[in-house]
Amino acid sequence: MRSLLGRFHRPFARGIDEQLLLLNNLGDGSTLSLDFTTGVLDPRLTFTRSTTGTYINNSGYVTSASINTPRFDYDPSTLQPRGLLIEGSANNTCTYSGDMTQSGAGHWSVRTALITVGWTGFTAPDNTASAVKIIPDTTSSRHTLESSSTSIVSGTVYTASVFVKASGYTVASLVIAGGQTRRNFTLSGAGTPESQFGLTNTATITPVGTDGWYRITMTWTANATGGAGLWIGVPQNATTDVVSAWSGNGTSAIIAWGAQLETGSGASSYIPTGASTGNRAYDHCYATGTNFTSWFSTGAGTLVAVSDNTKNNTQNLNATISDDSTSNYVRMGFKVGGASNEYLLTTVGGPSSFQGAADSGYAPALNTVYKMAYAWDTNNFAIVANGGAVATDTSGTLASAGVLTRMVIGGDFVAVPNDIYFKNGHIRSLKYYPTRLANAQLQALTT
Repeated sequence: MRSLLGRFHRPFARGIDEQLLLLNNLGDGSTLSLDFTTGVLDPRLTFTRSTTGTYINNSGYVTSASINTPRFDYDPSTLQPRGLLIEGSANNTCTYSGDMTQSGAGHWSVRTALITVGWTGFTAPDNTASAVKIIPDTTSSRHTLESSSTSIVSGTVYTASVFVKASGYTVASLVIAGGQTRRNFTLSGAGTPESQFGLTNTATITPVGTDGWYRITMTWTANATGGAGLWIGVPQNATTDVVSAWSGNGTSAIIAWGAQLETGSGASSYIPTGASTGNRAYDHCYATGTNFTSWFSTGAGTLVAVSDNTKNNTQNLNATISDDSTSNYVRMGFKVGGASNEYLLTTVGGPSSFQGAADSGYAPALNTVYKMAYAWDTNNFAIVANGGAVATDTSGTLASAGVLTRMVIGGDFVAVPNDIYFKNGHIRSLKYYPTRLANAQLQALTT
């Protein structure tokens, strides 16, 4: 052990290339190395989720994972593995999200005599015959399929989403009625967000699978409280408001499935609903007991993560190492608002006795992969993302020996679960080194 510790410390006086080579010869120097792109959960980790949850499988289909089953998600466009999907809880307020033939009170309806809904077993993104075809007829009016089951609160940020596919017409509209917002989307190639109407919104379109499907999303801040229908429509073209009258040909259409309205910026994984709203509980992945102490060393250390974020929350965390409370913890992630990025290390007293480093120049974009590293030692903290400038803090002590007892992947403290701290994205890999790596090494490991 004495010889091994000496080998950890001696390389730091060498050049960065020689240091990294020596670490690699030691098996890269880490005592924990998790690769979530393999689709297998390390046996030292425990995973729970009290509801089912959906993800994109390696064939590009929306697939349901059972209770307490981790979701190893795939890129809906490239079908490449994105790692372990970690999300906070979310609620889809749009009822019968995957069965738009349901026309009971508060569910789906068509613009009277101006649209035909063909229910002929169209294959949906979940590989079931549950998608609906929206066929504008030859009457001059708007052509929309409308749900009245949703409601909004003024000042709250919402994201609406739905899966759509061209079937003759190549433009679809997503609408939040009640004086809110509307957006057009071109359903070809990589997909294109087009003209917007009503309140300002931001929009995305993502190809899903290999059968021509897209998921379109629209985020805005509500300016009223009350009912606000979610509509899916066919506009005359990419620059025409869907509520404007026009005549279809009675044959061309778009196909739709999987409507969702939720709070927050960015669409989370699809939440199926029936006659009532649907909820997905938060994902909880952690190591404790000997599954934690077997690799963690109290004192100096370094965490390196590769991850992305799919939804802007107050804070998105890659990992939290703690004493199962807010008194002692190492917390690695970023914060929306204030400093855009915070990697935290505290001693007894919790957040009020903050020790560590914060980089206010780091502004992570949604659905973009980032490599991040955080290193700590007494009076010697550092953080870096994507090989950029290293932010440091030369003050602050570490938690007492033996205090830290567990690590939560993509979340916060076990004893104080709080959805605003959950990752809402993917963890591709996470490594822990039982030493404070040099700043140049941190840059190299995150390049």
